[in-house]
Amino acid sequence: MSAVGIELLTNYSASETITLTCSDGTTESIADSALGTAPNAFEFIGLAATSTRKSKSLSISTSGGSSQNEGFSKLWRAP
Repeated sequence: MSAVGIELLTNYSASETITLTCSDGTTESIADSALGTAPNAFEFIGLAATSTRKSKSLSISTSGGSSQNEGFSKLWRAP
């Protein structure tokens, strides 16, 4: 993927980390301090590749997810 968009549902703590795994096996993590999400909201997050490496997968890690639902409702990707 050269770009990905996520409609992220945050919980009360709004503390997420998105990790991208690139085609060459390297990973890049984007912490909440860079995402700047608000609590209990649907937030749009857009990420684009900044080099020739393309992303092949992503994961979302959350804080407090066991006590309140959190996840994503939509996912867009560009090849």
